Amino acid sequence: MFSKLLISALILLSATLSHAQTASVAVAANMKDAFAEINTAFKATGKSEMRVVYGSSGNFTAQIMNGAPFSLFISADEKFPLELYKNGKTVDEGRVYAIGKIVIFTKSSSGLKLSNDKADLLRAIAKANKVSIAKPELAPYGNAAVEYMKAEGLWDFVKDKLVYGDNIGVATVIPPYLTEPKSRIS
Repeated sequence: MFSKLLISALILLSATLSHAQTASVAVAANMKDAFAEINTAFKATGKSEMRVVYGSSGNFTAQIMNGAPFSLFISADEKFPLELYKNGKTVDEGRVYAIGKIVIFTKSSSGLKLSNDKADLLRAIAKANKVSIAKPELAPYGNAAVEYMKAEGLWDFVKDKLVYGDNIGVATVIPPYLTEPKSRIS
């Protein structure tokens, strides 16, 4: 799957750069590691430079709606590219390049056993000081997390513990700062 993504991105970027010196690429934060590999492979082709910006799909959509000159938009879901297409801001509806999964993680020292079992998730939520997710209105993974918690009947247990990052990248770096009560952070 990754090789198909790599090939597709390289073809799109090659076509874009045949008309411009530097392509600006808006990449959803969930794709940061994968796109770093794509960028390295692209640089090896000897083509022009590209400027890569990472962030939330919702923020990029708003920027593109307001005229941001991105050559390529790699969104975390298909909702945002479709919105841009319907508003005449893209040349087509885009393509699905991957299927993502939401995950829950905690420090290994917490002693928690994480699984899809509702009882395990409830124990993790009960023990957590805070639970970090991406902003649901901006980031598809944040929205997916909220939908999952509601569907599993976990929402009422977790909603008051939520803290939000603008995108999934920010949400994953927040937890280390929230694992202990504020009075114990040094």
